[in-house]
Amino acid sequence: MTSLREPCIRENLRKGRRLRIVVVEDNISVAKGIRYYLEDAGHAVDLLHDGADARAYLRDDKANIVVLDINLPHADGLTILNEMRARRRKTGAVAHRAV
Repeated sequence: MTSLREPCIRENLRKGRRLRIVVVEDNISVAKGIRYYLEDAGHAVDLLHDGADARAYLRDDKANIVVLDINLPHADGLTILNEMRARRRKTGAVAHRAV
């Protein structure tokens, strides 16, 4: 797992490069709101709405950063995060819980 402090992500941000960010959120309105702000900042954003889709997507390590809801259908966000760590993915992650 990497963080925003990792050289590869920090360097891309410093140079103004787009990051590939996947938002995994089952609340469609929340997901679209997050996507709006990230795309407005110039990043490429993919939306996923359940844990099973997130697992499949993240197997290929396509994203620089994952914004991950904790409470998802078909697999919770913490389980997905632990699976990413176990595979030593280079993807940064932000876990959240909508209130």
